Amino acid sequence: MYSEDNNQHSTEIYKGSVKRLLFLITLIALFCIFLLWRLEGSRVENLRSSLVNLFIPAIELGLKPFHHMQDTLEILLKATQNQDTSETVLQLRTDLKQWQNYAYNLEEENAKLKKLVNFSESSSYQTISASLLADTSSPFRHSYLINSGSERGVQNGYPATDGLGLVGRITNTARKTARLILLTDASSRVPIKILPSGKKGLVVGNNTQNPKIELLGNISGINPGDRVLTTGEGGIFPPDLPVGTVSEGPDGTIELILAAENSSLKMISVIKYEPVTLNEVEVNILQSPSDLAEEN
Repeated sequence: MYSEDNNQHSTEIYKGSVKRLLFLITLIALFCIFLLWRLEGSRVENLRSSLVNLFIPAIELGLKPFHHMQDTLEILLKATQNQDTSETVLQLRTDLKQWQNYAYNLEEENAKLKKLVNFSESSSYQTISASLLADTSSPFRHSYLINSGSERGVQNGYPATDGLGLVGRITNTARKTARLILLTDASSRVPIKILPSGKKGLVVGNNTQNPKIELLGNISGINPGDRVLTTGEGGIFPPDLPVGTVSEGPDGTIELILAAENSSLKMISVIKYEPVTLNEVEVNILQSPSDLAEEN
């Protein structure tokens, strides 16, 4: 027991002596360094330079991890900035694309409005502009709901155009809305003439985008691409309205390529054109071309 205490006491004395010796050596070294840096002379200067050159590699070696850490931080900061820049550029690109599409839509709509305005200015009839509210078509019906009705002077039977060609006629007129029956509807019948031959017939809707053309006579003198205009017979449609052009169907029949752009229809002009008499209109519309030929 006594031996262990004595050994512990001796160890503490030894540690204390070592600490005091190291402290003294540190003070002496610092004092020497102080003197070395304060003294002047060529030899002292050479000694200082030698010491600096001796310790510089060790200092540089010790600072390398900090330099690598600094470079890594700079790379991460640049990567973050580049990512932010890339995201900003992508967002700007997306915004510009949206604005470009919006500008294209406006340009297309503006062109269609110009067509309607030009038609209204060149037409000898008064017109009423209207927008399409909803597509009310079905497999057996081709029609649209428009945002103009009797409040603006729209009446049943009025024809409608998109500025390029005849679109259809108005039915079921309410105070603020009306229904537009397209030429492609199965109930549609339009008296037409084909130029330059001058032959007459009917454009008959068949619920497809290419209505049939039923002629009163034979098809001699009629070629694909011939112009199709309204005759004005029957009193529903004004004469000489563009309807489309002649096309040959897959089964050899004559079809119509519409002048109106039904696939992108948004605005129409309703023509204020009153039928002559309702009875006369119904007779002419419901009669087939063969019946009309027999009467003539």
